[in-house]
Formats: sequence, structure tokens, C-alpha cells
Amino acid sequence: MLHLAHDAVSTLLVTADSGDGGGGLISPLAQLGTSFVAYVLMAVAMWPVYRKAGFAGWVGFIPIVNLYLLLKIVKFHGALVLLYLIPLVNLIFALIVALRLGRTFGQGGVFSVLLLWLLAPIGQFIIGYGSAQHRDVDF
Repeated sequence: MLHLAHDAVSTLLVTADSGDGGGGLISPLAQLGTSFVAYVLMAVAMWPVYRKAGFAGWVGFIPIVNLYLLLKIVKFHGALVLLYLIPLVNLIFALIVALRLGRTFGQGGVFSVLLLWLLAPIGQFIIGYGSAQHRDVDF
């Protein structure tokens, strides 16, 4: 019986050392780090957008609140933030919000779709740090 346990331990050690399944913790940590960097990038991009719209820029770092204020900028009811939780609906709703955000800052539909929906951080940096001004638009 001791011999069997020794073989089991040897097998475990050989399997662990052979590279099979190794790095199982590194991949989730890399994904978490990438997600964190993307979140900070989006918050930094939205900081001046919120300021131009009359809100404190730091709210871009607070989850859910940043989406709530984004909806307020484009004159949607804040409760519609719940639409971001519904798969597929969130994509269409995000497109509508991007189009309205672009219009609020004087941008056209192509800019809004390409740079505020598909490549959101780039478009947000452009309207936030560029010369675009927040306008009170009736939708």
C-alpha cells in the first residue's frame, strides 16, 4: 500500500512538472489585469467628458454610477442603466447611447458608430480631450 501511495505521489509530481495544466493561475490573473487596465483607460477617457457635461470627472471610476451619468448626459432616464445587463439588448442600447453622445458633442453618425461604439475609448478621448463642446440637444 505504501508502494501504491508512492507511485501516486510520483505520478502527481511528474504530471505537475511536465507542463500539463501549468499556468492555470497566471491566465486568470492576466485577464483580470487586462480588464483593470481597460477599465481605468475608459474612466480616464470619460473624465473630461463628464466635466464638459457639468459633472465631476472622478465619477468615471465608480461602476454603475458612470453609466447612470452617461445616460443623464444623453437625456435618458437613469433606470435604463439596467438595459446594459440584458445580452444583445445591451449592444443595441449602447449603440443608441453612442449616437446620442456623439450628437450631444457635435459629432456625426459615422464618428459615433465607429469611435464611440466600436472603439469607445478612442472616441471618448477625442471628445473628452479635444475641442468638442457639450451642447444641450433635444432628441
